[in-house]
Amino acid sequence: MPNAVTFVLSEAEFVEGVMITKRWTARRWLLVAVFPTLIYLAIGLYMAQSADLRPVGFGIIAFVPVLWTFGFFAQLYLLPYRARRMFKLRKHLSTEVSWDADGFRVTTERGSGIAPWSEVPKWREGTGVILLSLTPPLYINVPKRAFQDRGLADFIDCLEQRVSTEAASG
Repeated sequence: MPNAVTFVLSEAEFVEGVMITKRWTARRWLLVAVFPTLIYLAIGLYMAQSADLRPVGFGIIAFVPVLWTFGFFAQLYLLPYRARRMFKLRKHLSTEVSWDADGFRVTTERGSGIAPWSEVPKWREGTGVILLSLTPPLYINVPKRAFQDRGLADFIDCLEQRVSTEAASG
């Protein structure tokens, strides 16, 4: 395979990759955050209208910001903390990723694997990394710093031609 990059992931690149895989889509925001919030607020307002249930209704209404605060805390602090812990538990070997028109190959000191582009359902780009997703929990994290000159643009062009373009933005 003519195009290749070799790298060892840094902690910052690993954390960025984890954060990209955990990034919420608009659909997930609606299903997990917005709709339940509206339901809790509606139930709280309904209960607050009754004199007997007013304290419970106001308690439910006050609980919604607590849930949102916990969600933001988890996204900003807990997730990166867990990613850094995972990074420290793993051995990060020198990795080579090579690609051509048919697919890409990942090679480390322990072995190698080949994946045709048809088996890559999506890819995502961050500020310092590109993720090639093979399945939802399995992805290849390729740091942008590993590319020389035009290599990054060529790799992204290859991804845009062979992998779903809608996935790159999501």
